[in-house]
Order: sequence, then C-alpha cells, then structure tokens
Amino acid sequence: MPPEKPSGQVIPTSLQSSNSVSHRYAYFLSTKNLSVVIVGVVLVYAMYRADTKDIPKIVEIVFGSHLTTALGWGFAVMILAIAVIFHKLSAAIYEREIARITKERDRLQEMLLNRKGEQ
Repeated sequence: MPPEKPSGQVIPTSLQSSNSVSHRYAYFLSTKNLSVVIVGVVLVYAMYRADTKDIPKIVEIVFGSHLTTALGWGFAVMILAIAVIFHKLSAAIYEREIARITKERDRLQEMLLNRKGEQ
C-alpha cells in the first residue's frame, strides 16, 4: 500500500502524473511506421515541387511500375527465406548446446557425488 500523507491522502507512487496528456497520435510516428511516413513525405514533397502537368506522370511512375513491385516481392521472399534458414540454424545450434551443457552437468554431478561417497 502506498504511503499516506498526514492528512490521510494517498501519495501516488508511479512516475507518471495523473494530469498527463495522452499521446494517441505519437503511435503513428513510431519506428514501426517510419517507412510509411518517409515515403509519404517524399511523395508530398515531389507533388509540391513538380509542375501541375507532371503530377500525372509522377502518379503513373509510383503506382504503375510492375518491375518495382516484382523486385520488391522478390526481395521480400529472399529476406523471408534467409530469416527462416537463420532461425533453423540458430535452433539447431541452441539444441546442440543445451545437450552439451546437460551432459557436462550430469558428469560434474556424478563426480561430486562420487567424491562425497568416498569421504
């Protein structure tokens, strides 16, 4: 229970004040959404700097490029495959190390029990 003030009021023990402002909108600017924010800023800047006759060409380049889409999916599949292989190798190394440590523990326990039995 939190300590009490002499007047009987409970002293809050958390570091956050009770009058704090909720930061609901800061979630969008987190690193999870950083790529979306950067792409959006670049597109808005490109639209701002371009002539009005070039805006349809920018939209066509961004949304009409099938080669870019194929390359992106290819990289995504490659990264996924590498991640799965890395995970499988890490799990195998982990299991092998756990087995080695278990054998070493059992050997040392046997040595200790044999030493105590001889005394």
